[in-house]
Amino acid sequence: MTTYAKLMDDPIGITKRKKNPKIRIGTWNVRGTYSEGKLKQIVQELQRYNTKQKGKFITDLYNYILFNSGIDNRELGTGFMVKKSLKGAVITFKPISERMSYIRLRSKYRKISLLNIHAPTEEKDLEVKTEYYEELEREYVKIPKHDIKMVIGDANAMIGKENCYRPTIGKENKHQKTNQNGEKLIEFAEENKMVVKSTFFAQKQIYKGTWMSPDGKTDHILVERRDAQLITRLRSYRGAEANSDHFLVRADLKQEIPKKKRRKEDAT
Repeated sequence: MTTYAKLMDDPIGITKRKKNPKIRIGTWNVRGTYSEGKLKQIVQELQRYNTKQKGKFITDLYNYILFNSGIDNRELGTGFMVKKSLKGAVITFKPISERMSYIRLRSKYRKISLLNIHAPTEEKDLEVKTEYYEELEREYVKIPKHDIKMVIGDANAMIGKENCYRPTIGKENKHQKTNQNGEKLIEFAEENKMVVKSTFFAQKQIYKGTWMSPDGKTDHILVERRDAQLITRLRSYRGAEANSDHFLVRADLKQEIPKKKRRKEDAT
């Protein structure tokens, strides 16, 4: 499975309404993206739902640039699909591992840093999970402190309704009890002054699920608590299709990509 994130400008990412500009950020765990046909299908679906993908290798793909952190065995990988019109906003991309990658973007007023993750499953040994979160912590603390910081992707984490976690997870949770992966995710969020924003929005149960399994919701979007109000909408979209048992998750971020400056023509 490969986890993708997508960033888009108008009409997919940033609205034309100047009073309420936004960037749409999506995360989607899909099966196998190494064939051109599958990538084309993903691009078509993302264009419908306003999201993008990340990766270790940088490749032009239709109207997008694909950044891919996958490895040769093609079993895992994370990536960003960035619409070509946003190419100038990309400051840096870092492929960290088959489970993690990083991209930094320039918005009108602040920089945006995104860590895309694919966490070990609940069945993995605690040692494997601990090593994974230690790596995530090492990478997170490297992000410039004034950036808008977000962690997105398949955390394989079920978030419950425990009152002790309420300030970090809100109360719009799909599950009753937090699993071990959920506890690790919440612990990471609390230590870094983040919130699990994907469990804060009141909406129908059908839009809370991110996985076809009865376990329901494992893909999440985290943001620093100080910037939590910048995410104005977040839900899953069940209609996107790419041979995946996960649903596309999309968030609206209240930010604006700066307009390209026109070069002045030399006087003749």
